[in-house]
Amino acid sequence: RPALQPHRAGRALLDLPGAAAALGEMAAAAVALRGPWSELEGVAAVPPLADLSVPPAVPAAVRRRLGSNFLGIDQLWERIPEAGSASWVARAEEAVEAAVQDYLAWLRSRRSVATLVALRERGECRRRSRVERLLRRLPELGQRERELVEQMSRQLVTDLLQEPMRALRADPDGSQAEAARRLFGL
Repeated sequence: RPALQPHRAGRALLDLPGAAAALGEMAAAAVALRGPWSELEGVAAVPPLADLSVPPAVPAAVRRRLGSNFLGIDQLWERIPEAGSASWVARAEEAVEAAVQDYLAWLRSRRSVATLVALRERGECRRRSRVERLLRRLPELGQRERELVEQMSRQLVTDLLQEPMRALRADPDGSQAEAARRLFGL
């Protein structure tokens, strides 16, 4: 076949029947469609073809007929030499296993959520109670001073609970959450 002319190399084909008929003039083609390209079944001379569609747009009979001249999206993976390195299947299995372990660890850490909430609520309840009592004892404080006391007390509770909350969020097996429940009487 003659080499493609630069002006013809990147032809966008919107007319699928016309595109199927024009395949005989092409050295290769790539498609990415959202539906089947059934017009290909009647085309005798199909050049090497890459189908990036999901699900495949190229009919199964045409894919079989093209054999190694067909490239589907599922075949776009990096081939790794077998000698000295793991196969792509082994790498995929390792990646899946790592993701499963991460997910299971995340699930286990979710056990601490109730303890996190209870600890935060306990701190906030006690903070409000102490601030209300203080403000009743200091009626001469102006609005600005009252807001500063509120703000300082909220920040103090946040600061005091920062490390325990961080530890509970990272609790891999719920043991720290159990210890916090016992320690704080939650």
